[in-house]
Amino acid sequence: MSEKFSCRYVSMIGAVTSAIGLVLSSFANSIIIHYLTYGLLFGFGSSCVRTSSFLVVAKYFDKRRPFATGILTSGAGLGLFVLAPVVRALLDNFSLENTFRFLAGIAFVGGIPALTFDPNVEQDNPNNSNSQLEEEGSRKERKTKIIVDCSVWTVPAFTVFALALAMDRFGGAITRMHLVSK
Repeated sequence: MSEKFSCRYVSMIGAVTSAIGLVLSSFANSIIIHYLTYGLLFGFGSSCVRTSSFLVVAKYFDKRRPFATGILTSGAGLGLFVLAPVVRALLDNFSLENTFRFLAGIAFVGGIPALTFDPNVEQDNPNNSNSQLEEEGSRKERKTKIIVDCSVWTVPAFTVFALALAMDRFGGAITRMHLVSK
């Protein structure tokens, strides 16, 4: 999606989708509705923000790309470390519904930095050679027909890695969110 619509739009749409998912979660009365609103809507939105953030960092930085990506990655972990006590305090002083609404505000405000993403940053990069630009042009022509390329799932190594990473992320996120003592 980021290649087709630009990182700016994907990140902003992701922030809005995350906020909508959290607000709808605040009104949910059953676990199935929570699965749909928090799991699917918020999960999709936050994935859009995270992925487009990594892509835009890779586009902006050439020489210090590993360092910039490391700062971005550590920021996500630091955010969870800081947000866990905040969520615990909100849950203790307010209801679950109001906590979801507060987090929706944070998710929405998190999309504001996406306004600074330059959609033409790759074209301005002097390190791109003409052959790379021609190759990207031919890739864009091929990808205009396909929004989501699922052919990568036919590679067994990728499939195993992606499923293992998904299980790791699922288990890891739950553990980090419940680190705060009761």
